[in-house]
Amino acid sequence: YNQPICDTANLFRKGAITKTGATIEEITQILDSGAPVIIWYSTNINREVVAGNTWLDEQTGEAVTWMKYEHAVVACGYKLNDLIINDPNTGTQRTIRFGDIMAAFDKLGGRIVYYPVNSSENS
Repeated sequence: YNQPICDTANLFRKGAITKTGATIEEITQILDSGAPVIIWYSTNINREVVAGNTWLDEQTGEAVTWMKYEHAVVACGYKLNDLIINDPNTGTQRTIRFGDIMAAFDKLGGRIVYYPVNSSENS
């Protein structure tokens, strides 16, 4: 999910931020700053994210549940009640209603990864 993606991003360029429990307002604020945001969603708008297999992490002893149909996409903009996403599964950009995204997004913990826009880097 988000932490390994953030850790890997930081190997290439420091400054990536991750969060769980994010809201649509936080996503739109990040987008307003000019930064795209990786969000966790579903592989298909018509497919609900559901719990799949569970196993024990050998290092921590904690139960890990794989969420079937989870998928990360890049939110790159929004308008009114729609989020514009780039989907690496299809290689396409599409617009999806906030309400259609938020059920899966919230079920997956409201996970995001992004690089904040730093005005000194852009100078």
